[in-house]
Amino acid sequence: MFDGLVANYMTAQEVWSKVANHLMQQGRVCYSQASGCAYHDYITGMKCAVGVLIPENEYTPNCEGQPIYLLRHKHFCPPTLKSLTDQLGELLNDLQRIHDTNAGEKLTPAQQRKVWFTALRNLASERRLNSTEFETRWKSELDLTY
Repeated sequence: MFDGLVANYMTAQEVWSKVANHLMQQGRVCYSQASGCAYHDYITGMKCAVGVLIPENEYTPNCEGQPIYLLRHKHFCPPTLKSLTDQLGELLNDLQRIHDTNAGEKLTPAQQRKVWFTALRNLASERRLNSTEFETRWKSELDLTY
């Protein structure tokens, strides 16, 4: 069971897989008019690429508006994120960037998933992570050909 202790229990592969599948299932950017892209949105129940890894008991609204690379150095940073290795921190930075791209645009969930599918697959390739299961599942669901 995932308890939020990313640095201690999840590999880069597990983090990428969890976040990639979360984003594809959600199909929408977690976005707040007040802060832009958001880690958690309690109104809609959505979470961003990093927010999905923050346990509810560690989340604070003070996190909002802070990109992960800055948030990790703040005193109010959730303990789960503060203890990340640099490698996982860089991966989360890349995943956050993917989530935040096109955030202001009004994409349908199907359009957003197609954008994310390509970006997530490319990130996995760049980082030498296995995306086979992800690609098989989402390629058929999105009716993609490549």
